[in-house]
Amino acid sequence: MVERPSGLGAYLAEWDELTRNAVEPNIFYESWMLIPAWEELAAPTVRVALVFGQAEDDSRIQLIGLFPLVSSKGYRRFPVSVISLWRHLHCPLCTPLVRKGSEQQALGGFFQWLDSADGGDDLVEFEHIAGDGPFYEHLERFLIATGRRYIEGDRFERAVLRPNSDGKAYIEHALAGKRRKELRRQFNRLSELGRLEIVELRSEDSINSWLEQYFNLEMVSWKGKAGTALSVRQGERSYFERISRSAFERGQLMMLKMQLDSVPIAMKYNFMAGDGAYSAKIAFDEKYHQYSPGVQLELQNIIAVHDRQTIRWMDSCAMPNHFMIERLWTERRLLRSLAVSRKHLKGDIVLRLLPFLERVYRKFKRKE
Repeated sequence: MVERPSGLGAYLAEWDELTRNAVEPNIFYESWMLIPAWEELAAPTVRVALVFGQAEDDSRIQLIGLFPLVSSKGYRRFPVSVISLWRHLHCPLCTPLVRKGSEQQALGGFFQWLDSADGGDDLVEFEHIAGDGPFYEHLERFLIATGRRYIEGDRFERAVLRPNSDGKAYIEHALAGKRRKELRRQFNRLSELGRLEIVELRSEDSINSWLEQYFNLEMVSWKGKAGTALSVRQGERSYFERISRSAFERGQLMMLKMQLDSVPIAMKYNFMAGDGAYSAKIAFDEKYHQYSPGVQLELQNIIAVHDRQTIRWMDSCAMPNHFMIERLWTERRLLRSLAVSRKHLKGDIVLRLLPFLERVYRKFKRKE
């Protein structure tokens, strides 16, 4: 168990090796993203559980599981203590890193540590994990085999882009003809205002210049007016500066901008991991809202992803029913949250009674 970010330094090489061999990727729990998040965004209660074991095809003891955790009080209005996978403001996915081929061993080691802890939490919450991938299958198999009581909490789908042969064909399939015609009209009108360009970040570009342009663009967007732009909170800006520079150096940063007479009017962030990618941020200048610059740049992003041919999927990382992205991206991925008892009497009782108690709660709420 590591209780400070500095304590993870000794495990960086093993952590990165685990990342490359994980049964399911999660870029937000990779070392270059998690450590800056812990240092810039975290409450002091964050801990990281490291599970070591012997791989089936290797006699060495190695890192087979990494679980970032946070403790809290209360679960669905009930006074129990909960330990959850850590989900900060900019972490839309909490699937832990577990070595492929050692899934059951890693889960067994994790729960063995939880069970042996003195006192501790009543429930374990696997929040916002991928619900249609191999980790969830292994987790469910483990819980059934070990007889642990669990219930499903939130369950929702969000948009994901899975490229086919051609970006323009994808857009034609996603959007009705009338909508495509209107977007083309807006794009043409925007082009009449000056020299309109779509530019993608290159390895020889200045990442500092691109970052400053993005932060400035956010401040003149609705995010600036709402007080949610990254520059409003120094910790959030520092976090994005750090992970963006790391991703750029690692070749895992994809940025696009739409500029008018060399001035950015829309910009988009993507982070890449293996054969997948994660959509992180988008911003546009409100002065041009009548031309839908955010949507226009998103269409260019669809084409750019198809042109790369190395990206098999891109997670939108958006909230469910997002008004823009779900109209453009036609596929969905399932996210789930599970609450698991630590085999404590209190935890078992809560999970057994929870469905009934929630029905009673809803009944009384309707009468108010």
